[in-house]
Amino acid sequence: MQKITFKNNVDFWQIASFANTRKIHDFILLEQAFNQNALKEKNKGFLKKFIDYFKECKNIKSQLYQDVFASFIISNKFEKTFLEFGATDGLEFSNSFMLENLLGWKGVLSEPSSQWHNLLKKNRANTKIITKCIWSETGKTLDFFMSDEGIYSTLNDFVDNDKNSMPGNTEARRLDAVIYRAKFATTIFSARQLINHGHVRVNGKKVNISSYSVKEEDTIEIRDKSKQLAIVDIALANKERETPEYIQMDEKNKKFKFIRVPKFEEVPYPIVMEPNLVIEYYSR
Repeated sequence: MQKITFKNNVDFWQIASFANTRKIHDFILLEQAFNQNALKEKNKGFLKKFIDYFKECKNIKSQLYQDVFASFIISNKFEKTFLEFGATDGLEFSNSFMLENLLGWKGVLSEPSSQWHNLLKKNRANTKIITKCIWSETGKTLDFFMSDEGIYSTLNDFVDNDKNSMPGNTEARRLDAVIYRAKFATTIFSARQLINHGHVRVNGKKVNISSYSVKEEDTIEIRDKSKQLAIVDIALANKERETPEYIQMDEKNKKFKFIRVPKFEEVPYPIVMEPNLVIEYYSR
């Protein structure tokens, strides 16, 4: 088992993301986080039982262990059925793949975004698939946000729905956050001021909404009339921060391209791995 030191408290999203990135069994991380008191939960007995349940779980695809929790709670009670909304390709971040393929659950997948339909039908050929949007009112027209980064596609009203549980999904793509990380502003509040006052262009068009979701390959720049702003020059001259690799800078023209959504390891993370302290290897 690899020895892992947790510097701060962590949550399930961080554990699951780290396990997926480093190809470590989720149980190993969860057990060590629990033993180091890095997982905060009043009912320690319940949490310990839940973590122990992971020993028998394989091919976990979910982001927050929704599939494991459902199986843990239901156990041998009831019929094993599921209805998954936003199934995307049926594999990545799937809340039902393990339930269906490891535990024999039966169910229905719902995915209204056409960009996923071919892959979904291929990856989950034996599952019933609904391609229409499911909503509380029949016949209602809803605005749908289709992202180039497909997993972020959703109803417009829910674009920021994951910002607390999975901050990387939304915060890293916010225009104000990207402006700040590109060093066009010294603080996130200064970045919002630049945007709100109309100084920013995205793909040549004015955008004055700080929460605007930037897409991969978008070009962001300070408008021509504002390129001499002292606050921008001061921010760019600041050597305390580096521009991340997912931003391709053209500092001379005060322009940059958002190459991609940040990888997990590029987001500040409260774990220190110590692979040199390998004391045993779990083989499952």
